[in-house]
Amino acid sequence: MRKIIVAAAFFAAFGAIAGPLGLNKGMTLEELNKHGSFTPSPRKFVYESKNLTNGHPDFQSYTAIVTPAHGLCKIVARSQNIESSSYGTEIEERFKDLISALTGKYGAPGKQYNFLRQGSIWNEPKYWMMGLLKKERILSAFWWPPENLNLPDSLRGIHVETVALSVSHGFIRLDYEFDNASECLDTLKANKNSNL
Repeated sequence: MRKIIVAAAFFAAFGAIAGPLGLNKGMTLEELNKHGSFTPSPRKFVYESKNLTNGHPDFQSYTAIVTPAHGLCKIVARSQNIESSSYGTEIEERFKDLISALTGKYGAPGKQYNFLRQGSIWNEPKYWMMGLLKKERILSAFWWPPENLNLPDSLRGIHVETVALSVSHGFIRLDYEFDNASECLDTLKANKNSNL
């Protein structure tokens, strides 16, 4: 009983344990701006920042979806641009490093994909980046129910994917979705379609 009282006192004094990148589900834009300098994007309820107090050195920008009714529901982190050979070696290595780090915190991803779509002409190893650029090669990982049922911090899921900018440059995108994301994303969709 004494441990429960001490724990309750701790959380009352210091707040809940921070979620991914130091951010929590339901944060208002005002609360979010205590952790970074978020500015509105062209899309309503979508905000962008080049830095986060508890960000990661491999990432160069962060996007947050925040609605008035739901607060923060999704975070997207974009890595620095990665220079790579046409074989994609450097991007694959950075992807594996990130998956390893996330596995250390959240357990192994429920699903991983590393394949070239059937019928693609970019099927030689030297065309790895070209396949990625043409969206015919997939290298991604998911932490998502039902395989990952014990994600902490009110997380609904995590997604990591590789993106090519050219045959020599690409980046890694890391998405965190909280368990209020469905309603939040419905609000974005309704706002987008409101003038149809």
